[in-house]
Amino acid sequence: MAVKVKGPGAPCSLPTQKLRRLVPLKGDLSCPVCLNIFSDPVILLCSHSFCKACLQECCRQRGFRECPVCREVFSMGNPSCNRALKNLCEAVLKERSQRASGGSEVLCSLHSEKFKL
Repeated sequence: MAVKVKGPGAPCSLPTQKLRRLVPLKGDLSCPVCLNIFSDPVILLCSHSFCKACLQECCRQRGFRECPVCREVFSMGNPSCNRALKNLCEAVLKERSQRASGGSEVLCSLHSEKFKL
């Protein structure tokens, strides 16, 4: 089974086994503001990414636009969507949802496969 990932050009698919190896990278897929997996991620010129809503709220609270991580001031009206990160987060969330709905199967943490007797 593979999970389709949309992106520029032709869609590709990530094999489920490879995608399961990415799940431990949750810290890399988490917004530094809300600590949840990114939702509608945007990227700043300083290369930091945030949920669009989190960045908007930080800017609203501070009254000016600065990166919540490095404090670099930015002036662009709408930060660019981080499409690659968005697609990866959606694929991980979809995989997680499929695993949760698939019952309580236990997977080997090393190989991401069902245990065999």
